[in-house]
Amino acid sequence: MPNELIPNLNCLNLQLLQVVEAVMFQRVVLYEACIEKWPSWKARLFYAVCLLLLQSVIPTLVVATVGDSTAN
Repeated sequence: MPNELIPNLNCLNLQLLQVVEAVMFQRVVLYEACIEKWPSWKARLFYAVCLLLLQSVIPTLVVATVGDSTAN
């Protein structure tokens, strides 16, 4: 269960916050772009900090702790 939870949380913004919008010039659709629509900048910041912790800080602390305990 925990092994499946982190990748699903990582992709949560893709499922909930991305929308496809047409990029237009003089009422002509040039292309469609997939963009993120965040409810607020605080939500975006919270998501970024959580992602940083889950993908960088926590694994680094685990590796440092395990490496230190095996060195002794």
